[in-house]
Amino acid sequence: MAIKIRQKTFRQKIKEPDEFISFAERALRYIKENSRNIFFISTLAILIIASIGFFIQWYTTQRTSFFSKTYKELMLANNNFNDNQYDEASKIYSEITKDHEQSSLFNEIALVGTGYSLMEKKEYDKSIEIFEDLVGRVNFQYPKEDLYKNLALLYEKTGKDDKAIEIYQKLVELYPQSTDIPLYMNELAKSSKFQHP
Repeated sequence: MAIKIRQKTFRQKIKEPDEFISFAERALRYIKENSRNIFFISTLAILIIASIGFFIQWYTTQRTSFFSKTYKELMLANNNFNDNQYDEASKIYSEITKDHEQSSLFNEIALVGTGYSLMEKKEYDKSIEIFEDLVGRVNFQYPKEDLYKNLALLYEKTGKDDKAIEIYQKLVELYPQSTDIPLYMNELAKSSKFQHP
């Protein structure tokens, strides 16, 4: 008797409509009834995706071109600096700083170049101002030890020996492993205000 009940249940299942087939039939019917809307939405989605792809490609090309142009300008400014054409170098560095936000690497490199150009043109106060700003930045990527050394030198050239001693003392504190420690210590030894750390 148990066998008959099983067979009957199995036969009932076969006679009932299959859920997958009925879902597929409903989906096909919906597609036929709304084919215009589905075509419009599909076309719109494809256009949006393609537009986003084209925009990303355009933006990447523009950005690469902009950075490539800036790199070439930096190289030109550096060449002018190396050829002792400090006014030309300063002009190009200044343009680069206008085109880039303050925290960008290009801006920082251009500011360092401007500081060195001003230093070579004997515009010491302007150079000091730039180097003071740069050493005060937290996330500055250029080696700060070089900037501090130049600051000390600039302070000596402008007769601000007290400030130069402060910078040399800071160099000893911040860079105790530097190969220039003997130079810093020698400069500090000349001063009566030297305080050994």
